[in-house]
Formats: sequence, structure tokens, C-alpha cells
Amino acid sequence: TFPPIFPPTTPPSTSPATVRIASPVGTPYRSAQRSVTLNGSAAHLSGISRVDWSTSTGRQGTAAGSESWSVADVQIESGSTHISITATAHDGSSASAAIDVIFAGAAQIDTTPPSLTITSPSSTSYQTVLGNITMKGTAHDDTSISGVTWSSNAGGAGVCNGTTAWTCADIPLLVGNNVLTIRAKDATGNVGWRAVNVTRR
Repeated sequence: TFPPIFPPTTPPSTSPATVRIASPVGTPYRSAQRSVTLNGSAAHLSGISRVDWSTSTGRQGTAAGSESWSVADVQIESGSTHISITATAHDGSSASAAIDVIFAGAAQIDTTPPSLTITSPSSTSYQTVLGNITMKGTAHDDTSISGVTWSSNAGGAGVCNGTTAWTCADIPLLVGNNVLTIRAKDATGNVGWRAVNVTRR
């Protein structure tokens, strides 16, 4: 007789679950409203079974959706409210992310855009024979810089590395005139920008 043959078993996944808050951006996030809506994503190889939320003031609930989730109208208190998001996978593993939301009142909301300086190239009009260019510079704000991006009149766009000191590497150039715009965004969504005309010969 031969021993019974069993089908091979798949070992359980050891990859951790992940969860990300996509909106609002920045922590702490300053709000002029008494409530805030959060959106984000979660992932795991076994799939996401549920996403829960809770606040430092004792409120809690379950988000709408799983891999792509949202939580509408979370009430926030005066001062700072800590909001935690926990995603639970089908295999029982979980991951958490958090954001602090500050109710500042409409009169205290930051409306000043970040200051932005392009240090390379050092001129607002630049010529080159190369097919791409790397731009560098700095950005400053009275709260924080949440991100720096570039865009081109040719239709290209991307995210730069760094925030207060940033680098946008290998921006493609078309033959002729290229208008390259760098934008810096702060934690409350204000945007400062600068542009450079680059002529590729």
C-alpha cells in the first residue's frame, strides 16, 4: 500500500497589513470645521475584512469600504483630536495609522502659501542641449511642507524628493521651450510656486 497523498498546503502570509490616510494631508491638520472626513487605503495579501476608526475623545466606528475606505464627519473638539485608523486583514493581522486634527476656528486658519526658491538652475531662463534637467531648491512655511511637485507645459508631472530642501531629478525636456513649474504645498493645502523657462536646443 502507498501512503495517502495530500495536496500541498500554502503557508500563511507573513507580510504585514498596511493602512494609509490619503486625506486630509499633514499631521497636525488644522480645520476650520467641527468635523472632518478621512479617506485612505488598506492592503494585505489575504484581503482587508474591515477598517475601524476611533478618536482620543472616545468616538469610534467602522469606515465605509475596506481596501479603499472613507470615514465621514468625524467630530473634533477644541484643541487637538487624535484619530486612529485600524485595518484588519482576513488572516487576523492588522495595521494602524493616525492623524491629529486641530480645530483652529476660521479666523486662525493658515492661508499663507509656502515660500519657494529654485536654486538650480539659478536663472528663470535657461538653455541646454540635454534631454532632461534636474532642479533643486528650498521651501519654507510657518507650519510644515507636506510635499513638492513639478509639472511641465508638455504634460509631464511628478513628485520631488524632499520638502524644505528638495530635488526634482530627470525632468524630461522637449526640443524648444519648456515651462517647468515647481509647487510646494503646506499642511493646510496652501500652495506656493515658481516657474523656469528651459529651452532645449
